[in-house]
Amino acid sequence: MSYVEVFKLTDSITTLNFSPVQGYNKPDELELLINRAEAGNLYVYKKYLKRKWEIPLKLIDKVTADQINLWRESLTLLTFFPDMPNTPYTSFIVMITNPSRPLSSMSEYTWETVYDGNLILQEV
Repeated sequence: MSYVEVFKLTDSITTLNFSPVQGYNKPDELELLINRAEAGNLYVYKKYLKRKWEIPLKLIDKVTADQINLWRESLTLLTFFPDMPNTPYTSFIVMITNPSRPLSSMSEYTWETVYDGNLILQEV
């Protein structure tokens, strides 16, 4: 059985291929505002159609982790391909929106050799 990388993330110069670990949920593509009036009427509005991916990562090498952290720090616009095996040409323009560094060194391994964290991507 061969291993296939699921995601691709690129800034047109550097390209990273990776897969999530257990705990990844495909994003809900519909953001709704749900309100109920005093009279009891229910109102549902489509807020917007922008996607957000929260991708748990583990055992990421130092070079890849440094690149992801650099993209976040420099607010780089990226092209994200969320399903390479099934729809390799579907892509979205995204930014990394983690409030702090997405990947940090895993303490169980030699210092700064392997990283893990939760990568948050939001469609621009």
